[in-house]
Amino acid sequence: MKKKASIWNVLAVIAVLVIVFCGWKLYGIYADYQVAAEEYEQLRQIGRTDGSGTVTAADNEEDGGGIPAPGEIDFGALQNINPDIVGWIQFVDADIPIDYPIVHSADNSDYLRRNIYKKYSRSGSIILESQNAADFQDLHTILYGHNMLDRSMFSTLKKYQKQSFYQEHSPYFYIYTPGHVYLYEIFACHDVDSTSALYTVGFEAGAEWQSFIQHNMRDTALYETGVEIAEGNYVMTLSTCTDDAGDRFVVHAKRIREALQQ
Repeated sequence: MKKKASIWNVLAVIAVLVIVFCGWKLYGIYADYQVAAEEYEQLRQIGRTDGSGTVTAADNEEDGGGIPAPGEIDFGALQNINPDIVGWIQFVDADIPIDYPIVHSADNSDYLRRNIYKKYSRSGSIILESQNAADFQDLHTILYGHNMLDRSMFSTLKKYQKQSFYQEHSPYFYIYTPGHVYLYEIFACHDVDSTSALYTVGFEAGAEWQSFIQHNMRDTALYETGVEIAEGNYVMTLSTCTDDAGDRFVVHAKRIREALQQ
């Protein structure tokens, strides 16, 4: 009996240690989340002027009536912090709280686990594909963001997996750059392998580009949105990880309006 009691005592101690270790790890994870949330909120205070920015229509391809007007981003202040900041993404729908600066560097891994202060961060940054032009003028532009447990970064993109969510919520988001504001409309979403040809950039307007959109975006979409894509449309792909390490969830959107930032 004494030997059995000793074994149970040892197991109890091990169980307590495991619980303590797991609790410590969880605390560290959520502490990192809290730090990242506070840092990005500070950046919004530095970089954004909600509602006070003015925009002038420059190239209205389609009517985006009923969409809240964009604010103004102070890229001077942001680039004093980090010159790699080349843009800002902001979703119109409050249920998609994506509202972050975008960084661009020669290597996509530079900001995979680093914030815009270039310090370690579990959340990383929103990353513009290194092979894309920093001015967002490629026909196919790709942004990467982590799928975080606290609903930060690109985690809420997965809400668009349900057609009912797409139908009941706004499919629009803004991309701010120094000098311009672009409005995008989501037209497709789906899962894709991380090594897919979808992650190809550098297209020119024409049949190859149209075929790429049809084969890699429209044919694989989870549902039909009814949004038409014309030859020469600029398309942005938002990519985030899933529970499967080899898969990604992607959202595709076309540029429908351009405005000059004053």
